[in-house]
Amino acid sequence: MKLRKSDGVVVADLVGTTVVKRVKEEKHILRKPLSWAFDKKIIDEAYANGATDIRIEATDTDKVYKTSIKNFMDNSFILDRGFGRQVALLLKHWTTGNPKEKQMSLFGVQEIG
Repeated sequence: MKLRKSDGVVVADLVGTTVVKRVKEEKHILRKPLSWAFDKKIIDEAYANGATDIRIEATDTDKVYKTSIKNFMDNSFILDRGFGRQVALLLKHWTTGNPKEKQMSLFGVQEIG
């Protein structure tokens, strides 16, 4: 399922129960305070459609940031810096990995990404 901002632009996908957002970290990470942000509409829509996790894939650094939707909702803060109402979660609340790491699946070990 495509997740769109209020203006209709697709910014993430709901894949199973995971919100997946692919971005360039250098351009899209909030600097002050250091955090990842989403349109509030995206998080609300994802949650309403059964999302349990959020995954941000930084295409320029090969980092993957993960958190549960519950953690995101419990610890996020609201901001508006001219791009509409957003919710952001400080970097300290995310786990970080690499998309090339191995992940266990029902069918054995598979590559993530």
